[in-house]
Formats: sequence, C-alpha cells, structure tokens
Amino acid sequence: MRDELDITKNVRLSQFIIADIIGGTSELCKRMAKSADSRDVAEALADIIIKSYLLSDTLGIGYPMIDTKVRELISGNKEELDKNFDTTALLRYLNITKG
Repeated sequence: MRDELDITKNVRLSQFIIADIIGGTSELCKRMAKSADSRDVAEALADIIIKSYLLSDTLGIGYPMIDTKVRELISGNKEELDKNFDTTALLRYLNITKG
C-alpha cells in the first residue's frame, strides 16, 4: 500500500513539475516578447532548467545522468547543431572539447 502511495505522489509531483515547465516556457515567451532585459530572460530560462532537473530527480533519473545525456546529445548531433548554431562556446563550457 505504501509503494502505491509513493507512486501516486511521484506521478502527481511529476505532472505538477511538467505544468510548471510549460508555464515557465510561457513566461519566457512573454518576457522575450516584451523585450525584457537579458536578466529577466535568463531568470526564466534558469527556472526551466531547474524544473527540468527536479523532474528528472522525481522520475528517478540522477542529475549526473542528465548532464551526461546533454553532453552525448550535443556531441552526437554536432554537425546538425552547427547548421544553425555556433556550438563552440557551449562545447567548451561543458568540457566536451578543449580549445
């Protein structure tokens, strides 16, 4: 019975966090539309990132695994990403490449 309560609690918490991420994305769009200063936009982005980490933890996925997956996805899709973005600084920041 206790396990069922924990599962139900985690499902509800996950749904709450997902709704928060969606709301945070909406807030980000509003701030960008208002031409808010970069600190306001950075705050909205940071909020989405924090909630994403909290969601991973709620789902039983550790923070290091998320970091590893981010690095893998960037490294594995570098050519595709480079079509639209300059990933040099991001790769350096994440210690994927040196230079």
